[in-house]
Amino acid sequence: MSTIMNSFLNSLPAALAPMTSLLRKPAAHFDQWLDEGHPHVRGWLLMNPLHVIGVTLAYLLVVVLLVLHTKRRDKPYNVATWALLHNITLTALSLYMFVEIVRQAFFLNSYDVFRDVVDSSDKGVGVRPL
Repeated sequence: MSTIMNSFLNSLPAALAPMTSLLRKPAAHFDQWLDEGHPHVRGWLLMNPLHVIGVTLAYLLVVVLLVLHTKRRDKPYNVATWALLHNITLTALSLYMFVEIVRQAFFLNSYDVFRDVVDSSDKGVGVRPL
């Protein structure tokens, strides 16, 4: 059994001991849930929920700091140019992902809509670099 949550709970200060004793059983379930993950995605980025929580908290901190910083300005920002750039970028990214999915599914792996089986081998075809 992995001990990600247990090591986190052990690193908390002694003043939080009552809370850590309450969290031992959920931590054991969390570790068991992580152990049952699919082995092909075990090392992928953000597959550990603690990393996702950390990234989310960092994002919220940056957004709050930016809001506080921009509230100090007297005149508002003109975001029309940034919005247009953002929309063009996301449209191009969506088009790239669509083309790659079609290429990999139908041309490289002979995907069949009605009779496709789950491929759990390591033979996957990589995405072409941009």
